[in-house]
Amino acid sequence: MWNKGWDKIFIQNEWGKYPDMSIVRFISKKFYNKKKRKKISILEVGCGTGANLSFFAKEGFKTYGVDGSKIAINKATKKLKKDRLRANLIVSDI
Repeated sequence: MWNKGWDKIFIQNEWGKYPDMSIVRFISKKFYNKKKRKKISILEVGCGTGANLSFFAKEGFKTYGVDGSKIAINKATKKLKKDRLRANLIVSDI
């Protein structure tokens, strides 16, 4: 069951500006030379406000995100739209 306490955290904190460095290193190591990134799908479970999603989309991957917080998904959607990036996002309990 989704912990609604996360909604409060997402309201009070400005997260989602930068991707996690371990994610950046992993993507760089595994996909640096891949030319057809649009054919590679990445799903982030517990995507929060979208920092990693933005990174995936900028790198050209098909990007998907799921989070239990409507607030986090709304922030992620706004960030992606502002940056003219695309990702498929859903609110769901995982």
